[in-house]
Amino acid sequence: MHRAKLRLQGEKTVELWAVATVELKKPKNSERVWWNLLTARVLEPPEDAVKCVGDYARRWGIEEFHRVLKDGCKVEHLALRELDHVQRAIGIEEIVAWSFMIKHKLDREHPELPPDVPFDDLEVAVLNVFNLKKSRKLASLGETDRLGGGARSGASVRASATASPDTKPS
Repeated sequence: MHRAKLRLQGEKTVELWAVATVELKKPKNSERVWWNLLTARVLEPPEDAVKCVGDYARRWGIEEFHRVLKDGCKVEHLALRELDHVQRAIGIEEIVAWSFMIKHKLDREHPELPPDVPFDDLEVAVLNVFNLKKSRKLASLGETDRLGGGARSGASVRASATASPDTKPS
């Protein structure tokens, strides 16, 4: 953690704090995530840095949720005119997005899990229809990625984009 003053135009200065973080628990199928955070929030005592990183991690999850809604569920392209119809449609899409994010997190942290852990029987049956290796059923959650309907696929959401909140400031 470092502190620096940045001079803006004129006489005004802003005090910034820099916090370097690293993901403590490396996911099995991804690289460890490193963050360099800049904040104007005063980080004294050092425990404030831990709270700052936690706040950012939660914010990142919210950003990812909205990206799934926008890019994956295409909520911006709903052609509905009545407010109550829009509200119902977005409510359904929020459930889809939340389900996707839970499955994405499980796949990122436990790709060895069998597909029937995060998916129900119907979803597993659909995934097996799309399975490229028709001679056998899907053995793990990690295999669903290449099917286009798995836990890590879906629009532009990628496993490397979602970091675990288990980070530690350095």
